[in-house]
Amino acid sequence: MNELNEKLMEQFRKYQVLMHQGMRRFAPRGPKEDPHHGQGKVLVMLAENDGVSQKLLTEQSGIRPASLSELIIKLERNGLVERHRNEEDKRNRNVYLTEDGRALAETIKSRKDESADFLFDVLSEEEKETLTVLFDKLITSLEDKVADIDEEMPPLAPPHPHLPHGGPHGPHHEHFGGPHGPHHGHGPHDPEHPQSTRHSEAEEEDKIVLDVLNEEQEEE
Repeated sequence: MNELNEKLMEQFRKYQVLMHQGMRRFAPRGPKEDPHHGQGKVLVMLAENDGVSQKLLTEQSGIRPASLSELIIKLERNGLVERHRNEEDKRNRNVYLTEDGRALAETIKSRKDESADFLFDVLSEEEKETLTVLFDKLITSLEDKVADIDEEMPPLAPPHPHLPHGGPHGPHHEHFGGPHGPHHGHGPHDPEHPQSTRHSEAEEEDKIVLDVLNEEQEEE
């Protein structure tokens, strides 16, 4: 590795760490506030195109029809959206934000804007344009390389039935997060661990009906 590449790698690693630390303040508080997935994504899309048909919402979001229906049911049960029959096509329904849904969508969009400012406000518009071009170039190159690797790599063997995923020394080894692990005793299933909190929230929402709407990720 030449000196310049080494410096780039070090800068990239450092930026990743700092970005992760700084972005915690903008972390979504549950699935309804995540602007990129599930419920939060649907709310933001409706804020930009309220009253859209469920069919068109499926096409625009990239979410599977069954998953989107589930998400909308959850949002409806939480009082965030309403559905009304489409007058021109009785088989379809249009989806509208309620007052609470619109308020939450605005909160999500505001937090998204704040996070972007937090990361990029030091750059001029011209520098942002340049960075966008460079990132596009890097992403396109990596997509091609990863596709080639996927073709060359043999399929992964199924996990041993008596071992946790990842094998005895893999990422799910029982000592992960143990008293001497990276979480100092708070493993991923510990109630005090943030990941555990996220799982609990998701499970609770699933209860309240298939609880809807957090389900799949659209485009992106």
